[in-house]
Amino acid sequence: MKNRFIIFQLFFVLIFTKAAFSQTDEVTNQLWVDAIYYYPFAVNYRAKFELGHRSLLNHSDEWQQFVVRPAIEYYPIPFIDILASLGLFYTRQNDASNTREIRPAVGFRLNFLQQRMIIRTNTRFESRNFYYVETKEKEGNWRFRARAELIFPFNNPSIRNPKTLYGLADFEVFADIGDETTERFANRNRLRTGIGWRFDLKWRLEFIYTRQSSFDNFSSSLTTTDNIYRFRLKFQPLRSKQSIQGENN
Repeated sequence: MKNRFIIFQLFFVLIFTKAAFSQTDEVTNQLWVDAIYYYPFAVNYRAKFELGHRSLLNHSDEWQQFVVRPAIEYYPIPFIDILASLGLFYTRQNDASNTREIRPAVGFRLNFLQQRMIIRTNTRFESRNFYYVETKEKEGNWRFRARAELIFPFNNPSIRNPKTLYGLADFEVFADIGDETTERFANRNRLRTGIGWRFDLKWRLEFIYTRQSSFDNFSSSLTTTDNIYRFRLKFQPLRSKQSIQGENN
């Protein structure tokens, strides 16, 4: 257990080292709350439904986002997972700029280790389609996302065991493809670390801290740094033949 805590602390050091040397014009503190429902079906498939709300702490009237995101996951072999999702976003950016977004995405996850410790990558391509409520304008672009993840238990042999405290950390980069959009926080990289508690085989609760660096396309030079505090409640009903990949996510 000592080694696992050392690994966990190293990710905190990386985050705050990055923060110390970041030269940004704006710093925000955000609160994200998500509820995620997983539904395994067939042999190697799982549906996912996510509801979320994002806001600025102490300034909830300035920027808010509401998220609905259904998804399908397919596990053809233990090493590779195929992912598809449809994100629906409503963003209140300020009094004069509100957007609706439809974001279909496809991607794959590579599972390098899935036993006691989980190591994997997640790669996605997103089509971002914006509708600006006030001006009636439409805009769209493609975005590439790549994430490396680490998940490890503290007090049990596996995160699949009930009453397990586990840690998680990842780093993700975002890159716009083609024309840039004018939506705030369009280009980013994220460094995240957090803890989770598995109550039983169905329920999990996670708290994640994210240090996010963003480029604001409303200005040619404004760079933002965001401190994101995220709570995720996850529920997945049991089935008689559960895939390993589905249990780990």
